[in-house]
Amino acid sequence: MQIVKTRTYNKLIIILPLVVISILTLVFIIRVIEVYQKTNNKSIAKAMVEGISDRIYDSLPSSAVPLIEYTLEMEKENKQYLEKQYKNSNYNKYYAKNFPLLSYVMDYDEETYETVAEIYPILSDTDSFNNGNEDDEYNWQEIPEEIIQAGSSHTLQQNPIVYTKEQISSFDFLSKSIYTFDGSITVKEGDIDIQKILSRDITIGNLSNTKDPKVLIYHTHSQEAYTDSKPGVESDTVVGVGDELARILKENYGVNVIHHKGKYDIFNGIPDRTQSYSRAEIPIQEILDKYPSIELVIDLHRDGVGNNIRLVTEINGKPTAKIMFFNGLCKVMKNGKLVDLNETPNPYIAENMAFSLSLHLKALELYPSLPRRIYVRGYRYNLHFMPNTMLVEIGAQTNTVQEAKNAMEPLAKIIFETCSD
Repeated sequence: MQIVKTRTYNKLIIILPLVVISILTLVFIIRVIEVYQKTNNKSIAKAMVEGISDRIYDSLPSSAVPLIEYTLEMEKENKQYLEKQYKNSNYNKYYAKNFPLLSYVMDYDEETYETVAEIYPILSDTDSFNNGNEDDEYNWQEIPEEIIQAGSSHTLQQNPIVYTKEQISSFDFLSKSIYTFDGSITVKEGDIDIQKILSRDITIGNLSNTKDPKVLIYHTHSQEAYTDSKPGVESDTVVGVGDELARILKENYGVNVIHHKGKYDIFNGIPDRTQSYSRAEIPIQEILDKYPSIELVIDLHRDGVGNNIRLVTEINGKPTAKIMFFNGLCKVMKNGKLVDLNETPNPYIAENMAFSLSLHLKALELYPSLPRRIYVRGYRYNLHFMPNTMLVEIGAQTNTVQEAKNAMEPLAKIIFETCSD
């Protein structure tokens, strides 16, 4: 009897991998045929094959690098059509529902795993920057250590954290304690002018009780929502979180705020994050031209992390989503070195970094468990509007709407105390 059981077990060990491989192969074939038949375009079929191959490689545990070099060049129209065909495919409707493992391995850039800042290509020694821009997206699997440590438990508020001038003047200290540099760029001492950053004055005169607006809040990605957000309910998205920040700044601190609710991640009535920064640039600049009194611009986002990660702490007895300030260096790697992006200049990089650093240090002083480390990437991300322009991520898709809104009271206090003269 024992021998029979052993043989049966051994057969299962052999059969199960074959079944999984067969299903994966079938799904692969179905997806290629669907797009090829509908478009009769061999380049799209080829792009799908290459895209699936890259996606599987990116998901395998053997992938030790934070970001795989992006080598597949795909026209914007083809990529958008490919994504649309996938969303309407039998795979997305059936297999993702019934086989969650296959969904994880084969899925193509699910929105919940896209970071606010959108992964972009790494330029190799033979690449050119002609086709690259900050809206190029890639599925992000890198999770910084400090996020993993947050786990699923609440992080309680600690004693104030105050660093000395000597500490924050050290690149080594900043890179280990303050900044998280994206894996697509290699930042060395000298690439960032620390003394120039520390010498910047980021205060705003007459911030409160003014007739004219002083602060502009907007959202490059207005459709970002939370784990309990109701579909189609704007107040359950980052726009609703922006409403809460605007309300608190006005009611508690007397700050005149404009909250702009343009939808730049919607194109022709369809969610489309590509080119969202480009679509937002002109309308935001028009607002700033119309209201020259504005001295602070806030692009408010929601991050995307693994579904097992919960970015939450407790402040004033309330579960509160963690926040993360973000900077773009307007640089990418070329021949192993950081090079400037002359196509998208930003004269305020040092000021932007001084602003985010000041906000981060104030957050550590007031609410030590609230801020995540400042995240730094290449590209501009529309931080060029003025010196005090900030991009901030409020929690992630695993947070609740209320946790995100609870973060607005401490954020408002951080902003006001940092910027007040």
